[in-house]
Formats: sequence, structure tokens, C-alpha cells
Amino acid sequence: MKSKSGLTGLGAFAVAAVFAASLPAHGITITIPAFDAGFVTEMGGSAKGDGTISPATYNYSLGREEHFIDGALGSPIGYMERKNYFAFDLSGVTGPITSATLSIYMGPGIAPPFPAGTHGYESLDPTETFEILETTDPGGALGMISDLAFFNTIGPSEFDAPADPGVLTASGLFPILGDGPLVLASKTVSPADDDTTLSMPITPGGLGYLGLFAGGPMVLAGILPSALPPAGPPELESQLIFGFTGPDIPGGSPLTPTLEITFVPEPASLGLLLPVFVMTLWRRSC
Repeated sequence: MKSKSGLTGLGAFAVAAVFAASLPAHGITITIPAFDAGFVTEMGGSAKGDGTISPATYNYSLGREEHFIDGALGSPIGYMERKNYFAFDLSGVTGPITSATLSIYMGPGIAPPFPAGTHGYESLDPTETFEILETTDPGGALGMISDLAFFNTIGPSEFDAPADPGVLTASGLFPILGDGPLVLASKTVSPADDDTTLSMPITPGGLGYLGLFAGGPMVLAGILPSALPPAGPPELESQLIFGFTGPDIPGGSPLTPTLEITFVPEPASLGLLLPVFVMTLWRRSC
């Protein structure tokens, strides 16, 4: 049948298809709080272990600092490297990611200056370089992060000997966190960043990496490559950032690290849209 305007049913369908395909894609921005955060040392120490005896369960300090030399609670201490991690649930991301920004609270800035006082920036160096790197075994890392969280709920007994599950898990997690070459974000920090929130845009390559985890959980791993063993007095050993952090993540602390993501939702099925367009065009042409 042909309408008064000469538009056939097939023509209406074609026009509707072109119209639907030309609809602009609008990005949606969501802010995702971390569901877990922490640190692990090269010897098997961890925030989750410390958190069984102090309010440090979600402390995400990293760099070079004193900790237990064999990873076990109560053992002698020495300076060593630590990495941090932030776990996010990207289940609300349903399409290609166009931009993302990681926001992390640096820690307090209470006088007098470091090495006295209470500071997020605990280094005598004028600046330090903080990097977020890809983790090449994200499934393994997430599994060990989950295990550490579970051991934390049991208590110190899981972390007070070198062969305890919590210590072994942390020592296994350390080498795989941020073990890949891809830099997802980077920032130079200084004492001026105390008591501020760092804003770290994710690199273009990092956006592609995040996209691999759309619809599920993921981990971002941090390192402080500028924290190197120094030659000099003991106070030079400390090269740490994010000191005295530890938001109440389950309680929704405003200091919880967040990942803001903008993505373009997958387009709705053409089959759902076309009946509306076709009916509208058909009625107007009759």
C-alpha cells in the first residue's frame, strides 16, 4: 500500500533504520568506589595482616618503609619495598570506555614537617613518582586479594608466622601486582600534596585495559619506582606516600579511592526501536 505522500511501508522502515543509526551516542559517567584497598610487602607483610592488630586494614601506603622482615606479625623490622592495590567493580560499565580518572586521598598533613608530624608524604626527597601499572594475571591477583580479606576476618593467627596463609598469600601477590609494562596512570607528588586528593587521568592505553574488565571486578596496582635504597642515614630510607591512609571502605568513607568512568552504552537493539519509528512515520504519511 502506498500512502498519500508516496511513502511505502518498506520506505518507512528504511527511513526509520537510517534515523535510528544516526542517533548520537551519549556518554554516561559513573563514579565507582573501591571495594578493597591495601598494600603488600616483598617479604609477605600486608595491610590485611596489620589490620588484625591496628586500624590499617585498608591502608594503601607504598614505597620503601619499615615492616616485618619475614612478613610475620611481631618479627624484627627492616626497610623494604611495598606495592599497593585498589579493587573496583565495573559491573555498571556496559560499553566502550572513553575516559577515566582515578582519585586517591594522599593522607594527612599534620605539622611539624616530616620526619616529625603525621603525613601522607613520608620522604625527605623533594618529589616521588607514583605509577599505576597493568597486572598481567588479574584473575590471580583478585583471587589473592580476596583471600587476604578473608584471612583478615579470622585474625592475627593467619599472619603471625612466615608459613601462615596470610603471609604466603601476600608474598605471592607482591610480584604479580603491576608486573606489566603498560603504564595506566602516573603522577609526580611532593609534600605539597599532603591532605589532598590526587586526580590521575587514565592513559589512552589504560582505557583499553580497563575495557577488558567492563562488567566485572578489576584491580589497579601501584608502585613507587623512585623509591630506591639510599646511601646515608636511616631517615633517608623512608620513601613512602599515602601514609596514615585507611578509609572505612565498607562504611562508605568519603576518603575511599574512586574511579570515575565515562563510557558509551551499547546501542539498543534496532528491533526494539524500529516499531516506534515506523509507526510514527506511517501515521504521519497517511
